[in-house]
Amino acid sequence: MTCPVCRDSAIARAAARAVERIEGLTEAYEQEGQRLGPISHCQLSTSPDSPLFSPEALSTREGLQKAFEKARSLLKKYCRGYGGILILHPWRQIHLDGSQCGRHDCKKPHTWTWSPHFHYIGVGWWIRSDEFYAATGWTYTKFGYGRRKRRDVSEHQRSLINTLSYQLSHCGILVEGRHIYDPDAKIPVQGTIELSQVGQVVRYVGLFSNSKGGYKVESKSFEVQPCPHCKADLHTWDVVQDDKGDWQLYSDRGPLMEWVEVKRWYINHRQRQQRLATASDG
Repeated sequence: MTCPVCRDSAIARAAARAVERIEGLTEAYEQEGQRLGPISHCQLSTSPDSPLFSPEALSTREGLQKAFEKARSLLKKYCRGYGGILILHPWRQIHLDGSQCGRHDCKKPHTWTWSPHFHYIGVGWWIRSDEFYAATGWTYTKFGYGRRKRRDVSEHQRSLINTLSYQLSHCGILVEGRHIYDPDAKIPVQGTIELSQVGQVVRYVGLFSNSKGGYKVESKSFEVQPCPHCKADLHTWDVVQDDKGDWQLYSDRGPLMEWVEVKRWYINHRQRQQRLATASDG
């Protein structure tokens, strides 16, 4: 998410997908009589000196996988009924004088320091934080949701998507570099290095993991998109830059059309039961 052109739209899409999955699977669980409890936002931190979380370890696909496996194992053991999104932040913002900062709206100058930690946004019942530290050497801190800025969206929905968007805005995209080899000589091409992302730093875990459930598209239609504020039809416009450097609307290309899907979310074990019942009837 480093491209200055599409970064914000990519973050918005990822946050919207996460909210849709959490809300969809939560409803599916509730339809089966399982209440998951409220969603909380927690930060899981280990020592930055841990070999498992060194820059060298996290810059490889195998090392990143081990780091997530460690975090998941702690959730499984110390957070009963866990399920949510796990986001890795390899760096942490601090003030220039070295003091810690935990505010997204802080106006002081900042710098980044290596301090790997996870943000967990999801459900579950934790053991006491002091007991967790004594047993694991890790710490966890619970945060509140975001701030409510508009009245047209419920507090629960607003804080979930705001929190996800903010955490995704500065999650770590870890890459590894390798020389590009000549296919015949098997030697590095001088100065040519290929960078590749070592793995996803945002993962669904527990009750919301990909293995636990999904959705089926029941209908799909191509519809005009409404304005989120006034609900009028959105339009696509060409723009031109005037002699003052300001951008002006030039020509209306017509209504903004997008595919809209109606999805039915399900829990996997229920799908298996339905398939078995269908097979036995046949």
